[in-house]
Amino acid sequence: MLSHQPSCSSALRWSIAALMMAVGGMIWATPTRAAALPKEATGASIDLTAYEITLYVDPQGDDSREGQTAEQALQSLGAALEQAKGHLNQGAGVRVLLAPGVYREGYLHLHGDHDLTDAGREALLIIEGAARDQVTVSGAVVAGWEPHTWEARPVDAGMHVYRHDWPYDWDVIDEEPDDVLIGFREMVIFNGQMLKQEASADALRPGRFHIDRDGQSIEIALDRQMLPGDQVEIAEKQSLLTIKRKHNLVLRNLNFLHSNPHIAGGEHGCVEDPWGRAVEICTHGVADAEPNRNILIEACSFSLHNAAAVRVINARDVTLRNVKANTNGWKGIGLSFARNALLEDCETSYNAWRQLWSTSRFHDSGGIKIIPFCDVVTLRRHAAIDNTVTHGIWTDWGNTNIILDEVRVSGHSAPPIHLEMGKGPHLIRNSHIKNEVGILIRGSSNLTFDGNHIEAERGVLISLQEDSRQLNGERLYNEYMTLRNNRLVVGRGRIFNATANWQRLYNTLTSEANTYVFGQVEQGQLGLYFSTQEVMSFQDWQANGFDAQSILIVSDQVQRRGSE
Repeated sequence: MLSHQPSCSSALRWSIAALMMAVGGMIWATPTRAAALPKEATGASIDLTAYEITLYVDPQGDDSREGQTAEQALQSLGAALEQAKGHLNQGAGVRVLLAPGVYREGYLHLHGDHDLTDAGREALLIIEGAARDQVTVSGAVVAGWEPHTWEARPVDAGMHVYRHDWPYDWDVIDEEPDDVLIGFREMVIFNGQMLKQEASADALRPGRFHIDRDGQSIEIALDRQMLPGDQVEIAEKQSLLTIKRKHNLVLRNLNFLHSNPHIAGGEHGCVEDPWGRAVEICTHGVADAEPNRNILIEACSFSLHNAAAVRVINARDVTLRNVKANTNGWKGIGLSFARNALLEDCETSYNAWRQLWSTSRFHDSGGIKIIPFCDVVTLRRHAAIDNTVTHGIWTDWGNTNIILDEVRVSGHSAPPIHLEMGKGPHLIRNSHIKNEVGILIRGSSNLTFDGNHIEAERGVLISLQEDSRQLNGERLYNEYMTLRNNRLVVGRGRIFNATANWQRLYNTLTSEANTYVFGQVEQGQLGLYFSTQEVMSFQDWQANGFDAQSILIVSDQVQRRGSE
């Protein structure tokens, strides 16, 4: 076992002989090849003019009309989808155009196997708002919850509590008996702001609510009196829109708000998995089904849903552009069995608040989760900020050809990016990743980091963990990594922390033209790359063929004020 030197001076450096490890006296070789590079996604290819019919929808419309002029508009998206089926099945492309307003509806389904012919599955369907940020599909209700229906009760000064009968008998998913908040799905929105749920009435504070299931009542606490012009919304629909087995599909200029599926128990989704979501594009099955083709989601937002916001399952040639999936209880975007998926200028921030409210740390949450077996996925100019106690970007289980290009990830208490169980190749390029703790890599290979700013306030900048699970009968190791042209900054900590089998990484690593910045030097910890016990100085690292053109900066300015 190698031992630390007692000083942080040049005496820290190892000799070449010190590179001999206990594994058979073998001398680690310098790497012989760099990580492979992934393919770039191109996304959907759709002729957006290929529709013959336009169906108009307006909150002031009438569902008994034909809907083919603005003057004869339908009232609901559900009615428009019903009319669209007949036109699609004749091979005619359909554009559904929604006028500005709020459409309070949900459980909207279009099932290609049941509702559409072969021609209908192929014909273009566009569901479009008249202008961005002006068309909302909401799973919340306001009728019956007007201010005059609430009963004020006396409480301490500075807090106003209002009571209302609670008409719902929703199940509580008892995944964690000691953490009931994780199994709730009640959501209350007061003047556009979500109130925080409490399991006990004693915990009520302004901006919170409590459900008394035995007494069948709800109480909300405010910091002022409720006024006649205030609006209370109760999320009521578990699912807003599900489309199965449909090719050539476009969602554009739509806001989806306030669905309340359970986090565990998504019975209104496409496949039998446990995660609830507001909007889903999928097939009836998964691996054995023909994938959906040519899916475009553009200029849409998916916000304030109890579980996941939007998920695309088993689809190829997919584009998400200018999509925001922020402030959801569990997850922003989910991709599963996706092939050739391009996400440009999207954001998945401030998610996982239901998890933050609870004490549980379930898996599968995050800003965006890519799982499993996705191939050729590119995230370009993606932002993932402050997804509370989970990851900003998480790729997991058998994914290949993943590219993160010019992404911005910051503000997480967990690792901002988690690369898990994949043979790659994956590429993180020209990105800015600044976080309390660093990136987590677990059972992943063929990774390239090129031209990034990666910064952690403390701990390990790039943490590598072993995973004993097997993927298709094969155990995966952390190996074949390229670090090139990066600025790697750690305020107080280390660059690498590799556990067992870290020799695999050492022997397959290419590292060049990087800038390393340390904010604090502690005894024996100026090392760049190490296992549980071993530390190597920067000089010895270069002497062994790594980072010949790289530089090391030690500056307490990093620790005191962060880096630029």
